[in-house]
Amino acid sequence: LRPPLLYPLRIAAAFALFQQLSGINAVVSFTDRIFVDAGVKNADQGVVLVGVLQVLATIAACFSIEKFGRRALLTTMPMMQAIASILLAVAFYLPSAHTLAVLACCLYIIAFNCGVGPLPWLLNAELFPEYARAMSGSFLSLIGWLCSYTVIASFEALTSWIGTSG
Repeated sequence: LRPPLLYPLRIAAAFALFQQLSGINAVVSFTDRIFVDAGVKNADQGVVLVGVLQVLATIAACFSIEKFGRRALLTTMPMMQAIASILLAVAFYLPSAHTLAVLACCLYIIAFNCGVGPLPWLLNAELFPEYARAMSGSFLSLIGWLCSYTVIASFEALTSWIGTSG
């Protein structure tokens, strides 16, 4: 890439890193285990609910990005993810907070898919001229998949080290 494109590439790469290191792939890949560890009796139903919400939130993001703006979504949705993560951790400490665990995962999925999920890909189209989009998109995909692998591969070790509730 040419030097004028390196600055936008760093911005887009930072968003791609943030997107994947937010832990979304751990939540999606291990939803069943999270629900079982939280004491949810019908964990499979919770997994289906999370999947359906993921699709619906992605559809909603198509409309909310233009309505609320990128900056608003990139500031509020990560905060909602953090709140959902705290609620999920709390659910592991409360004796019968199965519903809280499901709601926290649902909130996390909705917040991700309305904010941090789609916006890095949108930035790729907005930051780069047409001739550089394929190269930048490939590079961002590489970063995303490497981070995704790192998150998923480290999930087991981290949960055995610090516990499911963190």
